[in-house]
Amino acid sequence: MKLLSREHFEARQAELTSARDSALAAYRSANLAAEMGDGTEADIRKAKDDLDAVDHRMDALRSAYAEVSRLQAVEVRKTRKAAHKKLLAETERLVSAREELIASIESKAQDVAAQIEQYDKLTAELRAAASSYRLHYIHNSAVGVRAKARMDNVLSAMTRNHDLRPLVDAVVRRDRITLNGKLLSDFEAVESRNVRFAVEQVAPEGDMA
Repeated sequence: MKLLSREHFEARQAELTSARDSALAAYRSANLAAEMGDGTEADIRKAKDDLDAVDHRMDALRSAYAEVSRLQAVEVRKTRKAAHKKLLAETERLVSAREELIASIESKAQDVAAQIEQYDKLTAELRAAASSYRLHYIHNSAVGVRAKARMDNVLSAMTRNHDLRPLVDAVVRRDRITLNGKLLSDFEAVESRNVRFAVEQVAPEGDMA
């Protein structure tokens, strides 16, 4: 069923408003003519019937448009209800997926935290090993001042030039500026090279260098 559009309603209402103005003018003229003796009661009744007919059509038009508005409101509520049902389903699906994912993220984060702790322990063991060798090396070195400087370099090399945690955080955040196109393994390769080079410099063979 084709519903009455707002445009059609407004156009038809304008037509009936104009028709009512004309019918009302005719009714008044009929009454005036009757009073002047130039009209009859029949003319008055006809003019009144014409005016009533226009009013009836206007009432019918307004009732029809009110029904259209009611039906449209029902359809809007129906559509909104369906859309909200879809939203509820999507919300449940996506929220549930996030809940599952956060559990995985937490587990992996705990693994990473444990691995960083293990890394820190390895670094502490490196420094402890260097400290043990330091006393022996300086005590037995023929070049005391130079030996001390070399051992200081060893201990310094075992302190990372780049703090590990911010780098890990940069990986998580995909921070290209901090990482500068490098992998964690690239940073670690530099750290390892520094440590190995520093340790090589305190070999007994280098005392006379």
